This record gives sequence, structure tokens and C-alpha cells, in this order.
Amino acid sequence: MRSENVVLARTTLALVWIALAGLPATAVAQSSATREFTGYTPSRCVVAARVIDGVNRHDYRDTTVYNPARDTLFTATTQQVRECEAAYGGSTTDEAEVLNVARVQLLTRQDKAALATARRHMESMADRPPEEQAWSLYLILSDNLRGKPARLDRAREVLAELDALGTPAASMRTLAHYAVMNAAIERQDDELMRSEAAAVVKAWHELDDETRLWRATVLASTFLS
Repeated sequence: MRSENVVLARTTLALVWIALAGLPATAVAQSSATREFTGYTPSRCVVAARVIDGVNRHDYRDTTVYNPARDTLFTATTQQVRECEAAYGGSTTDEAEVLNVARVQLLTRQDKAALATARRHMESMADRPPEEQAWSLYLILSDNLRGKPARLDRAREVLAELDALGTPAASMRTLAHYAVMNAAIERQDDELMRSEAAAVVKAWHELDDETRLWRATVLASTFLS
């Protein structure tokens, strides 16, 4: 009986020693958790916002008929985006990330900052071909349309810049007018819907034959809408 107690005692001491030996490693692991945002970029903050907001509100879109977000993203989502932005620093020298900075600013209702960031990006695109400028403008327009609430006035300003690029930007103009048309449908704005549908058709006719095929689904959906 005594020998069994000795074995039990030794086993217990061994387990305690193992547990104590593991404490420094555990402490290091816990301290590293505070650096979980190290290396994050604006795009990760944007993705995080969409995921968190999707969980909180099932990603319902704001429309004239149904407006779950009222005037901004869900409070918990917005707070998380701000924390992500603060951890990152809110700025970047990476050209590919500049528009993601603008997206984060839109998500946190920093509209003036988002406008300035987007303009800074477009200034850096001044020497690029119209097709590349058109793609950036389309992304800016899409960001404003996806806002909660959607920044419709700003989206239409960007659309005017896109139209000013003319035929070289016809492909992106087709998609942009289609996006604004759908936003008008969501808000039951028949007048805007009709004018944007006509603009989709006009831009589509400016495309070359091959690109028309690529955008044929958009054209068909426009007529169905």
C-alpha cells in the first residue's frame, strides 16, 4: 500500500513539474496574442467588416423599402473596423491598398476622408490608360453604392467622371450604369432606373464585338429589369 502511495506521489510531483515547466511558453504565447493585428492591411479590415456585419445582420442590404442599418453599419461592426484601422495605422504607401483605405473610411462614416483618399488615388492614375482609370473609378463607384447607407450622390459624381472617359471606358461604363440602375430599382426610383437602363444600352453599343459578348448578360438583365 505504501509503495502505491509513493508511486502516486511521484506521479503527482512529475505532473506538477511538467505544468510549471510549461508556464514560460504559455506566457510567451499569451503575450504574442496582443500582436494578432501585426501585418494587417486595409483590405483585411474591409473583409473583416463584411464578415462581421454579415454575421450580425445577415448582410441585409439597405433599400428604400427595407433599411436594417438605418444610417450606418451595425454598431458592433463599425467598432471592430475602427479597432482594425487603429491597429494598422490607417495609412499605407502601397498603391494597391489605397482604395481599401477609402473603403474603411466609408465604413466608419469618414466620408470626407474617403473622398480625399479616392481623389489621391485617381491623381496617381493620371498618366495611366483610360481603361485602367475606368477600372479604378468603377471600384470607387461600387464602394459608394455598397455603403450603408449608399452614397448615391457621390456614386453619380463618379459615374460622370467615368462617362467623360468615353469609348475606351465603355466596358466599365456598362457595368457602372448597370450598378446604378439596380440601386435605383432597390429604391423604387423609376425615372433614374429608365435613364440608367438607356445608358447601359448606349455604352454596350460602343463595345467591340468580343466585349459585347462578355457583357451580353448585363444587357439581357437590363431588359429583364
